[in-house]
Amino acid sequence: MKKTLKFILVLSLTIVSLVSNAQNLGVKLGLNISNLTFNPESSGEFLMKPGLYLGSTIEFPINNSFAISSNLQLTSKGILYKEVGQNYHTTLSLNFIYLEFPVNFKYSYNLGNTTCFSFVGPSVSIGLFGYLKERNIYSNSRQTSLENMDWWDDNSGVNDFSKFDYGINIGTGVNLDPFQIELTYSLGLANILQRSSDDINKIHYHVIGISLGYNFIHNNTSP
Repeated sequence: MKKTLKFILVLSLTIVSLVSNAQNLGVKLGLNISNLTFNPESSGEFLMKPGLYLGSTIEFPINNSFAISSNLQLTSKGILYKEVGQNYHTTLSLNFIYLEFPVNFKYSYNLGNTTCFSFVGPSVSIGLFGYLKERNIYSNSRQTSLENMDWWDDNSGVNDFSKFDYGINIGTGVNLDPFQIELTYSLGLANILQRSSDDINKIHYHVIGISLGYNFIHNNTSP
């Protein structure tokens, strides 16, 4: 708990310092699809899970082509599992909400009259809360349950998963000043499974996202 509070404090101070020196500020809203890789591979049917992310954007131009950009965003990731038997159909949806902080190195370039950009960089995130939804359909009945999962509760089932995640972002986009359209792929490097089982000992995120951003403070340094 103390380590988590220190992490949030350091992150907050960093954000305040960045905002005070930023030249470009904005907001963005996006859709993402998260998936997982297992080690060893799981025999279950795990599907890509849709989610949302919303946050602020900060950019520090270095010159007309290069910049350092960062976001502070709330993002949803999770697990979607389906199992179909002869007389039943089970769906498990595990949803996590993270506070995410990516820092990217951004390169802008012109394609005709359009300004495009590409970026790459690291990202860290901390889990805030989540919930598990289970639906069972049998030949003559249906059952649905919803369980809140809290990383701050030691008895919560969410503690099977690490609250911290980190990885690498790569992406590209187009600048339609003051709007931006962005496509991102995030590769999770952290093992989010905190308590391994005999069947699975590592789980990593893979996330694809598309977003629309709006810059309300913008100093144009595009090439």
